[in-house]
Amino acid sequence: MSALPGAEVTPNLKFATEHLLWIAARQGKGYLLIDVRSDDARTSRKRQFFHNGAPDLEGALDEFLAPHVRAGRTIFYSVNAFCERRALAAKVVPGRIAHVDGDKGLPNGFPLPPSRVVQSSAGHFHLFWELPAPEPQERLQAMNKALQALVDGDPGGHSPARLFRLPGTHNRKREVAELITVKVASGPTLDPRDLQVAGSPHRVVYADVSRSGSIATYWPLLPYETRLRLRQKRVYPQFRLTIGSRVYVYAGDDRSEVIWGIGKALLKAGVAPRAVIAVLRGTVFWKSRDADGKAEDPERLLERLVQTEESAATAVGELLGENPADWEASLPVRDWLVEDLAPMRKVTGLYGDGGTGKTLLAIQLAVAVATGGTFLEKEVRSGKSYLLLAENDREDSHLTLHAVCEAMGLTLADLGNMRIASRAGLDNVLMALLQNEFRATKLFEQLLREVIDFGPTVVVLDTAADLFGGNENDRHQVRRFMSECCTRLAVATGAAVILCAHPSVAGLRSNEGGGGSTAWNNSMRSRLYLRRETSDQDQEDDPDVRILELKKANLARRGEQFRLRWQDGVLVLDTGKLAAKPDKDIAAAVAEVERAFAAGEPWSAHPQAKNRWLGRFLMREKSWSRKRAANVIERIQDQRLVVEVRYDPHMHRNGLCTPAQSREAAAKHRGEGAK
Repeated sequence: MSALPGAEVTPNLKFATEHLLWIAARQGKGYLLIDVRSDDARTSRKRQFFHNGAPDLEGALDEFLAPHVRAGRTIFYSVNAFCERRALAAKVVPGRIAHVDGDKGLPNGFPLPPSRVVQSSAGHFHLFWELPAPEPQERLQAMNKALQALVDGDPGGHSPARLFRLPGTHNRKREVAELITVKVASGPTLDPRDLQVAGSPHRVVYADVSRSGSIATYWPLLPYETRLRLRQKRVYPQFRLTIGSRVYVYAGDDRSEVIWGIGKALLKAGVAPRAVIAVLRGTVFWKSRDADGKAEDPERLLERLVQTEESAATAVGELLGENPADWEASLPVRDWLVEDLAPMRKVTGLYGDGGTGKTLLAIQLAVAVATGGTFLEKEVRSGKSYLLLAENDREDSHLTLHAVCEAMGLTLADLGNMRIASRAGLDNVLMALLQNEFRATKLFEQLLREVIDFGPTVVVLDTAADLFGGNENDRHQVRRFMSECCTRLAVATGAAVILCAHPSVAGLRSNEGGGGSTAWNNSMRSRLYLRRETSDQDQEDDPDVRILELKKANLARRGEQFRLRWQDGVLVLDTGKLAAKPDKDIAAAVAEVERAFAAGEPWSAHPQAKNRWLGRFLMREKSWSRKRAANVIERIQDQRLVVEVRYDPHMHRNGLCTPAQSREAAAKHRGEGAK
């Protein structure tokens, strides 16, 4: 920015005229007002309007101002021009200047530097932003309000008809008159779209009233449910839906409740209050109430929404308890990408050591979704697929997709519902420590916009090591990445998000396949682990065999396994679902449980029982490793081949038995009780 000299103590006509010409050049064609005031600035001594398109505007201004500047009088001018010789906001013509009376100057790190800064007195500034195109007075006022809120300026200074003190003249509000000077003369222009972006630490919004409350800029920030409501074309009454033997009842749209929910979501996303009302009036819910003579009072609704949003912003937390009895009328249906394996609108982890084929498996799933195929002989929800592959270059992705398509009887031409970003060798971090704050990167914001525009059913992120720029053992950073990046993608798009990741050394040793902080596993609703098949001596008998196991399932039963084989560049089912680690091991463990319970000395399933732990017997008598014994005990319980019962009420001891033994014991107890 270039600065004008302004250190003179005496009034300066040159400074005054130069500033007025800068202002006039950015006004719409109309009348510029010059108002010469009394020394206390309260009464007008002489007012004159100048047409800003006059051929000799500079000469006319010099002639009028010269005697008043030399006399040291207080002089004001209009920032915007008027369509007639009346200084009213309604008479302001479209112009290219947004302004603020900034008593405190600019906050540190302010993202929108002004085009021109005038210092009216020590510590007090007039701030002007040049706009690329003329804006009507309604939008000028909205922008002025937004900028005023940012810099904590004069709350009453947003009117487009506002008059300011003229540079080159004296400000006589203080005991010693101070010369008004231009400090910044030629700063950057302001793109109005920058005012519609929520940023930290300055959150800037303004009402785009000329577009009837358009919210295109905020669309990616809205919850999935809100976007569905805004697209809804009719109000649904109560209806019943029968699926199989179950009847689901939808209670119907509560129009007032839906309007309130949309309004809150819009405000939270950063939409200006007046624009919120404009959007709400365009919804089918508002129009339906209006047709019934039950229209909302816009001003009252706006007041309540703003008050609620302000309260939520200052509160530490908000508890909104619901009465579950109200849920009786309807029952939601669980949505799956792949039933029991990957839920919709949630994050599923796909873990696997390097070279096991997790990226290949994720690509196979994405192809199945995009083409309406199956995955591991399971039905998948068809739709669009978006893949961000940080370890693949374009050639890798091309060859892999070619192999997958050949195996599925497809061609690459069938993949019109897929988008793939192959970014090997590039910076792929979606969240990192930036300027001492752990936050999402510009790449994530770009990804979010692109994914929302595409509207996928599944989003594949490969791998966490490339996308997460924090400490994988830091619970707080991991939770933020999972919530603000992965889950945000799922909620914003309604898609299932598949996050590929590598297990830690401990995860490999334990055969659980996890890694880093427990926040990774805890933040996922489902987690799959792809591993090689090894013996107890950790030997890989067949290098082409892989085991896919459901290690975590918040919404289904864990433990499901698949035996896969690498064949012609893809992973295919080998023998269907994997049997539960060899049958002879299972049979031996179940037989021992049955024998011990019949002898009155049942085994415990828990290592804390020490000598009573079944694992100790299996390790001693069968020469099994502790890992093998623990896995077998877990499997026979998961498959309900054995159950745990209370066999000694006095000692509070539980023991293992077969389901048949449990039923016999229960029948015997009932018989003795009857006697």
